[in-house]
Amino acid sequence: MIARAIDSYDAFELSSLERELGGQGYTLHLVRELKKRYRMIDFFFIIGADNIQEMTGWHQPDAIFEEVTVVAGTRPGYNLSLAGLPEQFTIDLVDSTAVDISATKLREQLAENRLDPALEEMLPDGVLTYIRERNLYSYG
Repeated sequence: MIARAIDSYDAFELSSLERELGGQGYTLHLVRELKKRYRMIDFFFIIGADNIQEMTGWHQPDAIFEEVTVVAGTRPGYNLSLAGLPEQFTIDLVDSTAVDISATKLREQLAENRLDPALEEMLPDGVLTYIRERNLYSYG
C-alpha cells in the first residue's frame, strides 16, 4: 500500500529495512539501524501531536529523542503542553492543515462500504484499488 501511495512522488523511497530486521522490532532499533546505514543523513521522527503522549510507553523513548529530532504535526483541539511529557523530550512542532480524519474512521467507512467522497478523494487511486482488490477492512 505504501508503494502505491508514494508511487507518484520521486522524493520518497520505500524501505524494507523494518522487514529485514524481523518486522516486530522497536522504533529505537530501526532508527539506530537507519543512522548506521546512512551516516550522512539527519533523521526526523514525524508523529501527530495527539500521539506524542503514547511515546512515553514505548521502548526507551528517551533514547529515541536522543537519536533523532522528533517533529509533531499539530492537531485540532490538542494542546501538547498538556501531554505531561518529561522535560527532556524536546519536540519541534509543525503547523499542519487540519483534516478531520483518522485511520480508524477510514477503516470503519471502508468496512461499512460507505466511503465518504471527500475521504475517497484524499486516498491515492492505487491505494484504494489495492484495498478493494484484496477486500481489506471487509470492503465490498
